Amino acid sequence: MSICDFLFSTDMLVPKPREAVEQMTRSIGLPPPGPNAFVDYEESGWDCVFPLVNKAWSVGPTRLEVIGPKRYPGTPEISRGQSMADVQGKKPCKTHATVIATRDLDRLAEHVRRLGLRHWLEERGTEPASFTRLWMGVSQSEPYAYEAGGDGGLICEVIPSDSAAFSPKLFQQPPPEPVDPSPGQMIRILSRAFIVDDIEQTLRTLETNLLWEPAGPTVDDPEAGYRSAVLSRNYEQGATLKLVQPLDRRGPVGRFHHQWGSGPFTIRIAVHDLSAKQEDLASRGTAFAVLPETAHEPERLAVEPSATADMPFEFVEYGTVTS
Repeated sequence: MSICDFLFSTDMLVPKPREAVEQMTRSIGLPPPGPNAFVDYEESGWDCVFPLVNKAWSVGPTRLEVIGPKRYPGTPEISRGQSMADVQGKKPCKTHATVIATRDLDRLAEHVRRLGLRHWLEERGTEPASFTRLWMGVSQSEPYAYEAGGDGGLICEVIPSDSAAFSPKLFQQPPPEPVDPSPGQMIRILSRAFIVDDIEQTLRTLETNLLWEPAGPTVDDPEAGYRSAVLSRNYEQGATLKLVQPLDRRGPVGRFHHQWGSGPFTIRIAVHDLSAKQEDLASRGTAFAVLPETAHEPERLAVEPSATADMPFEFVEYGTVTS
């Protein structure tokens, strides 16, 4: 069993979350979120929207998390939200955290404590949908001062998937299939790519410090322009993390890494009928590139990041890959 059931969310740390969501409903057809998707985290200084790419939550349990720092009356001058934005500098796409859902939070927290790694086990608070969280790279005395190292620079947040925040229907086996999807409909988020400088070192760090193993071998894909490794998860209906290391400066991964270094990158979404999604994007006036199939990647539609608040998105045909 993996330490990770699936990624709770794939996130976008942006200056104005609600405006970013409105943009994506227009540009890529993101389903408009309901009122319960909007959450104010006043204690920690976050404004957050949790849209679902598929309203059938059990089919696609990993949510998109569009989050940004916000000043509330009484919050510190430097909130956790602002500090996590600042630590990533001027990168166009940022993360507030790589959010891992696990049933083994107690075991993992004890393992991290025993290794002496910098962390903060934040006990359940009073904010909406609150539960105990394990934050890596910060401490209880310095919750706003992230230091990379123990989690490979992924800014990891670990939450309990056996808490009341998770419905049992999200863990069905085998994974539930979509029912009568319309052409071009989004089915589920498959993965979040994270660009790293040294993929083997990052994998060793995650396995040693977080007990998080890869799902398979690292593969080289010169046509795609990068090496990649997929981290394990227990439930394929949820998204996983995909580490990518550029092989050269060609292609989106290599160009981004050359200019900005390591960090969060593409959110990959599976759709029903990729050609219909291509027509849908064109009808919306949304710029995209068709990336051809390679030895390890399917054909995908890479959306121009300016259409999605500077976070890269890819669409692939549902059923061609699981990550």
